[in-house]
Amino acid sequence: MVFTPEVKIESISALTLDHKNPNRMNEEQIKALAKNIRKYGFLIPVITNKDGLIADGHQRIEAAKTLGMTGVPVIRLDVNEVDRKMIQQVMNKLRGEHSVQGDIDVFRFLLEENELKEMASLLAVDEKDLLGLLNKQEVEIPAEI
Repeated sequence: MVFTPEVKIESISALTLDHKNPNRMNEEQIKALAKNIRKYGFLIPVITNKDGLIADGHQRIEAAKTLGMTGVPVIRLDVNEVDRKMIQQVMNKLRGEHSVQGDIDVFRFLLEENELKEMASLLAVDEKDLLGLLNKQEVEIPAEI
């Protein structure tokens, strides 16, 4: 049987950021993440060790703070430091293969629905970059898209 950890709402002040976390977002990306949380909710819990040291969710915490949130969903795991670091790496890197054609299809649909500008703001990219992709021009789209 697969273990499914419990999610609890916890105070942000009870959590500790790992300042050696290798994953970073700039201010625009944090704002976009906050906009996503405001629009869709806090969809992915923060993951910590039993002491509240964050393994995954640093940027979600920063976005939550900008929204004035005091509590967030958290999964506390009784793991050692090695496993906490491994969780951190896996959550940041294990994302699957990315399909540019899949993006083009979705962005074309969103353009038809007059929602491409909203998508660009939720991704913290310029709408022109998404339009450029639709026009099959060379544009730089972050790998997370």
